[in-house]
Amino acid sequence: YNLPLFAVVIVPLGGIYYLVQKISIPTSRQLKRLESVTRSPIYSSFSETISGAATIRAFGQQERFVEEAQAKIDSNQACYFPSLISNRWLGMRLEFIGSFA
Repeated sequence: YNLPLFAVVIVPLGGIYYLVQKISIPTSRQLKRLESVTRSPIYSSFSETISGAATIRAFGQQERFVEEAQAKIDSNQACYFPSLISNRWLGMRLEFIGSFA
């Protein structure tokens, strides 16, 4: 007796889930790509800094390298934060839609 009523509700909800998925997957993919593009220079710079630590200390350039590293990390965080917000947006929408079932 309850199965037809459940089907009436679940079919539109399935369509809404599909539409949310079509929006969120490409957006999430692009945000992850941007984050990884800004993360790569951090790892590269860290590796170069470790290998050239003696030279950096010899020329007294520690402050400059710290500032460059902080700028790269800030750039990465500027791309990570929208990714985090996008995931929370998706989570809230899915929880909201799921509460109707």
